[in-house]
Amino acid sequence: MQICQGLAEPSVEGTKPGDHVQFERVGYFCADSVDSKPGNLVFNRVVTLRDSWAAAAPKEQEKKKKGGNAPAASAPAADIEKAFFLTLQLQI
Repeated sequence: MQICQGLAEPSVEGTKPGDHVQFERVGYFCADSVDSKPGNLVFNRVVTLRDSWAAAAPKEQEKKKKGGNAPAASAPAADIEKAFFLTLQLQI
């Protein structure tokens, strides 16, 4: 098991033990019925999402080598205003 820290939008704060949520590009998670408490949310992954990007990444790198246009990069997570998000634990 791997424990990761993550950020979530404030609506996740109302999640009760046993509730299911999807975290984008990661998978489906269930709020832990033992460890999850208000102010210290813990989620267990129950389904992994298929990673279609892993198959596409080599094709994009090949395009870059040939001079093709790559899509614009999104802002790094460090640049996002973290004050608007909750910190939580993900058990993977």
